Amino acid sequence: MTTFRERQDETDFFWEQDELLRTYRGVVKKIVPRAQHMARKHPRLQKEISESTLRKAINGDHVWEPIAQLLAELRREVARDPRPACEPPEIPETIDAFRKVALEYAPNTWWYRALALDDLCKPSSFQTWMSRGEPKEWPAVRERAVAWRLRVMSALERWERCAREQFDRFEMLDTWVKDVHDTRGEVAALQEFKRLRDYETISYHMCFDPANPERPQFEFRHRKDESEDAAALKKLVDAGFPRYRADDPKPETHEVVTTFQNFVSDDFRWEWSSQVIVERTLRWDAWTRGMARTDRLLKVRVKVPSSLAVEGETIEQDRRRVWIERKAEWYYEFTPYVWRWRDVDEHDIPGGADARDEAMRRAGLDAEGREPVIDGYLLDCIPPIEKIEPGRVYTVE
Repeated sequence: MTTFRERQDETDFFWEQDELLRTYRGVVKKIVPRAQHMARKHPRLQKEISESTLRKAINGDHVWEPIAQLLAELRREVARDPRPACEPPEIPETIDAFRKVALEYAPNTWWYRALALDDLCKPSSFQTWMSRGEPKEWPAVRERAVAWRLRVMSALERWERCAREQFDRFEMLDTWVKDVHDTRGEVAALQEFKRLRDYETISYHMCFDPANPERPQFEFRHRKDESEDAAALKKLVDAGFPRYRADDPKPETHEVVTTFQNFVSDDFRWEWSSQVIVERTLRWDAWTRGMARTDRLLKVRVKVPSSLAVEGETIEQDRRRVWIERKAEWYYEFTPYVWRWRDVDEHDIPGGADARDEAMRRAGLDAEGREPVIDGYLLDCIPPIEKIEPGRVYTVE
């Protein structure tokens, strides 16, 4: 467990705590496990953050900048896929069983407001029921809880569909609009076309609130070019929907392949390409009508000091970038090494589009001992020579 000391020149605050807390029913403790898991895989953290530090960040205090960024990433994750965080429990028949699952899900006060029980009892009475006894009002409370759960499950399905539509709309617009055009006609196709184009005008992405499942998911700005929709749709029809995808399922495949993967430095400023071995799975995705690829990294090819070389291995030489503290500058030294394969571990953080997006957002920023990002992109560097860490075993392959 590591507690980070704030640096005055690298502090920030997480300002969307209200949105994140809606999904987690106002309970900070429910946020902590997921945030700690994400922190271990975060390029700038790669360590577990203490609960007290996370509470401080969620309370709106200034914290070390990567921690505020981590919570912003978590908010985006639950906004896009809220079900793992807030899918409600089944409502049991008895109040004794209900107490257990209900209090694991949310506090008494949350349930009282979510089920709108003010016409049945006072808050103090409900709090007493949730600790002992079986009041005569229990059937009415359960009826409301069951109805509430049905509304939440239905809202989650709508939420997930909208999130996927918003994410996949550019790739799938031709397909979805053509399906409507072929089955329901041109008027319906125009409505579908307008609806999908509205996603381009999202001004704010809400978090799911199980206490208010009918809460709007998006806020939209007015589209000024709505009068051009009919002409744009006609152009698509005349072109024959060139990006249309037929519903033609393919069988699932599995293979182990050797390829290249970009990795990023801890400070998100440098990237290099390393040879990796991955277990690749291709599954048919009926939503996008294509093969969805999942890669699980198995091994990565790294450079290790030549002192570890064994007979038959080729010693090569490459330059290594070294920071000289007393001169406050970088220089390159030539270092001998050998290539080795090793198992992937938690420090191997793949980089790609997400890393570039983060680097672009932080373009021009500088930090002690580092050069700034150039033109909003990560700087390339040669694969670093691995440090020999206790417990890490390098195999000869």
